[in-house]
Amino acid sequence: GVNTIDTEGVNNVVISVSDNAGNLSYKSFQYMLDKTIPEITFSGAFAGLDEENNVWLSKEKLKNPIYMYDSLSGMTTNISEYKAFMSKNGAIRELAYSKPYKIKRTDSKNVTLYLSDEWINDSESGSYDFIVRGADVAGMETSSHLYINVDAESPYADSDYQGGWDSK
Repeated sequence: GVNTIDTEGVNNVVISVSDNAGNLSYKSFQYMLDKTIPEITFSGAFAGLDEENNVWLSKEKLKNPIYMYDSLSGMTTNISEYKAFMSKNGAIRELAYSKPYKIKRTDSKNVTLYLSDEWINDSESGSYDFIVRGADVAGMETSSHLYINVDAESPYADSDYQGGWDSK
């Protein structure tokens, strides 16, 4: 007969075959199933930045971590599975940087991503819609939007005041 395995996690499978003479043969193995999409969490300065946000971040605050977690198979070690896209006026394009992220693997289930210094240094003031994408070992992909308003300009203060005492 045909049996279907839909239980996520590690499934122990035993196949047994017998013939008319009473001979038996067994084969056992583990079948691992992961249908759960990994989670993406934005924290620190990135927390709560939705499409309607009016929060402006300095380049320094763009160094906040982005967390990815998968409870079953774990996050992939294949760096090419972690991609960053940017959407502007409805057009989506993959970031052209050789490495859009710095990736730190904390254990087999967790990955921490940081926007690359290259992108941060090149960024100009404006609003950005990042689409962050990653995958787990089983190939389940996840993506999420990160809406960032970047203020890349330092404030400028100017005064003609030359110092000295004032009696007023």
